[in-house]
Amino acid sequence: MKGCHYQLSVTNGDLKWEVPGVSQASNVVTADVDGDELPEFVASLAAFKAVDQTHGKLLWEVDAPVSNLSPVINDIDGDGVCEIIVGLRDGTLRVYK
Repeated sequence: MKGCHYQLSVTNGDLKWEVPGVSQASNVVTADVDGDELPEFVASLAAFKAVDQTHGKLLWEVDAPVSNLSPVINDIDGDGVCEIIVGLRDGTLRVYK
């Protein structure tokens, strides 16, 4: 079933943006994945997609096997840039940089 991701204003409830036609398989995680000091939304969909939270613009997308686990976002190699770690249904991990 396809749905959409959207952001509402906390002050008045107005729709700020929406990304239609997505299927969500995990919780949405918020983190700065592009180094601009502003959080993006990341979720396991039919692909992993990072969405700019200010404008709802799709920043990047990568096809990935389905995961019903939430992605973990952290700087695991200490280089100052966050990686996205995804646990897959077959018990393996994928790390996206």
